Amino acid sequence: MGEGAELAKAILRYSGDTEAALTAYECDLFPRSSAVAEASARNLVRFFGESAPWSVVELFNAF
Repeated sequence: MGEGAELAKAILRYSGDTEAALTAYECDLFPRSSAVAEASARNLVRFFGESAPWSVVELFNAF
């Protein structure tokens, strides 16, 4: 919901110029979400990579 609110603010700020609104929103979004995107990429490899399913078992055994 927070991201939707940020996008709405950008659309209001750049009224009539959707492309500028999206560009402004994305310039703020990418740095804010980079850590989550990197973790997601690591999990993709962990769950579906060559060492799966043992990499997942290793993760679960760590707890």
